[in-house]
Amino acid sequence: MGVDAEQAVYVGDHPDNDIRASREAGMKAVWKRNHQFVTMAEADAVIDDLGELIDLLLQKSPEETGYLRG
Repeated sequence: MGVDAEQAVYVGDHPDNDIRASREAGMKAVWKRNHQFVTMAEADAVIDDLGELIDLLLQKSPEETGYLRG
């Protein structure tokens, strides 16, 4: 898509395959909470519904939202 990993956000529901892997690649990771996993993923943000993603990405800055950490 023509962007660096640091400019990308990956959304997934698996703590290792999605969240850990995308963070190791340098992307921001948003965990779509999956009740199949007991342990919470170490994500930059957590959502319960994909509809929350739009508001999350439209926020002005990580400091204002508390969602994505810089």
